[in-house]
Amino acid sequence: MTDIEQRVLALFHELFQDQGIELYADFYDLGGDSNMAVTFGLMLEDEFRIEIPLDLLEEVTSAAGLAAWIADMKGGQRAA
Repeated sequence: MTDIEQRVLALFHELFQDQGIELYADFYDLGGDSNMAVTFGLMLEDEFRIEIPLDLLEEVTSAAGLAAWIADMKGGQRAA
């Protein structure tokens, strides 16, 4: 598991207050909703210092997918 994957997964654990969440678990299957998506987006922005589009969690719903997206954005250095 990459550093970014570990950090995103830790945020999933924090948001859902569940340490048993796996890397490929779906945000919405875990009980996430639009309000939680906004909160999670802000958590991601704070953690990674990048701009997170509001609709990202509609398209990318797992920690693994989000980590890959963040790694791609960090490679291009899109700062928040």
